[in-house]
Amino acid sequence: MRKRFLAGVLVFCASSLAQQTLTVEKLAEFIHSSTHEMKGKLSDKDIAGYIAKMKLSERLDDATIEEFQNEGAGRLTVAALRALGERSANLPVAKPAAMTQSVAVAKPMAPPPSSEEQAAIVDAVRSYVLNYSQSLPDFVCYEVVETYQAPRSSDRWTKLDDIQSKLTYFQQKEAYSPLSKNGKLTTEDYEKLKGSKSIGDFGSMLRGIFEPGTQTRFEWRTWSTWDHQPSMTFDYHVSQERSNYQIFASDEKSRSVTPAYHGYFVVDAKTHAVVKLYVKADEFPADFPVKNVENTLVYRDTDLSGHTFLLPSDIEIVSDGSDFRSKIDKRFTIYRKYSADSEITFDSVDEPLPVVKKK
Repeated sequence: MRKRFLAGVLVFCASSLAQQTLTVEKLAEFIHSSTHEMKGKLSDKDIAGYIAKMKLSERLDDATIEEFQNEGAGRLTVAALRALGERSANLPVAKPAAMTQSVAVAKPMAPPPSSEEQAAIVDAVRSYVLNYSQSLPDFVCYEVVETYQAPRSSDRWTKLDDIQSKLTYFQQKEAYSPLSKNGKLTTEDYEKLKGSKSIGDFGSMLRGIFEPGTQTRFEWRTWSTWDHQPSMTFDYHVSQERSNYQIFASDEKSRSVTPAYHGYFVVDAKTHAVVKLYVKADEFPADFPVKNVENTLVYRDTDLSGHTFLLPSDIEIVSDGSDFRSKIDKRFTIYRKYSADSEITFDSVDEPLPVVKKK
């Protein structure tokens, strides 16, 4: 009874907050209450709906949104926060105290590991990454890719396409079969679909960073929290001569470059499993049509036939061109273990999905 009462209070407070002009601190208190204290009483979709109606008196920056995501905010909530951040871009910067104990970042930080301990952690993460692909079973899942475009130096995104595909992971190889594009059935080849795409989300991207031959430089950043669990964040840098990050330009010349790149990754402090990866390409040739590429990949625990595996959940790719910006939001849902005679029904999600049978 008490939980039902508190849930009702939370819904009432959320409705009230949506009609007010809030500070970032008040927003943080609401997100903390809805994702921690009353977890499960409001769905990710409900929380995102309330945030969509909110107004701020201060700027909500990307670093703060990342804190919310690391603390367990759902995919729809994070998307709503990003939209709120865009709406608040011209407001004053939030006070330094805005991110207080409401998001559990006021706890005393433990000292960083020693250089020897950091090296041992990186070695443990490397072992995990290099064995990651072999540890995965064969499976199929549903991939939804939404592409957007915005004017240069702007975050005013316009949706272009919605592509839904079946992804088969068999013998450590990915195969994509498009099912629909913008609500219409399609048999078009995945490689020929217009717009940016990413392949290698199930281990290849991580593996390239941790292969000994890449000679990646790792640096400790901070202790952190991911989905309420202790985690660690490391920065990394890959030189151009050792880079394996290839970027293609869909222009008349069909060119590609292999730039240096850097970023960070978040690992579970107990298992040393990578739960988040951020990749940013460095310098591009002056005449190359792509000027900047940033890639964020999030992993979540996923059930496959009664066993839990850490699998890609959400990917965001943002690239800047000479005249406009492009964004891809990709998500993987409805994982099913693969078998030659299996029949996979894609259901139990918000949007209507087709039924796919394995031939």
